[in-house]
Amino acid sequence: MKKSVLKAIAAICSVAVIGGVAGYGGSRLASSSSADLPQATAELHQMARSEGMTVAATGAIAIPGFDVMKFRAGQTVQSVRLYNPEANACAFVVSIILPSGKEIYQSDLLKPGDSVDEIEISVPLDAAIYTASILRYSCYSLDEDPQELNGADSLFTLEVIP
Repeated sequence: MKKSVLKAIAAICSVAVIGGVAGYGGSRLASSSSADLPQATAELHQMARSEGMTVAATGAIAIPGFDVMKFRAGQTVQSVRLYNPEANACAFVVSIILPSGKEIYQSDLLKPGDSVDEIEISVPLDAAIYTASILRYSCYSLDEDPQELNGADSLFTLEVIP
């Protein structure tokens, strides 16, 4: 059974950008307070709850997370909904990483409002429970030439069932 639990690690920082100066060492960071989140945030949380997920807002970036994600053993194509909330002002690349550190999935760039409902993992998995799996959100600016921002890791349990 999928449960909703707050699962975002605050790795996305808020930084004030003075006079349009872009980046520190090539990275630009999101800047906003939670009071600036749009009205859509309440709808976003409701949608996430209906999907068995939660959304943690760090600054102005909402990070969806899972308590448990279920895959089918022996298959590379898996049904799971990964998305970038419409209220965000950045794009995501979402990765799934096993506790061993092996990355088994990486999405294309997901702009705000984009989602995938079916993914293809790199290798079929045996039936097992992988505690402390990582859902990694790498964030990018929405510029024509996207610049990498900070990101967040969300821990979850991957249940691979026969």
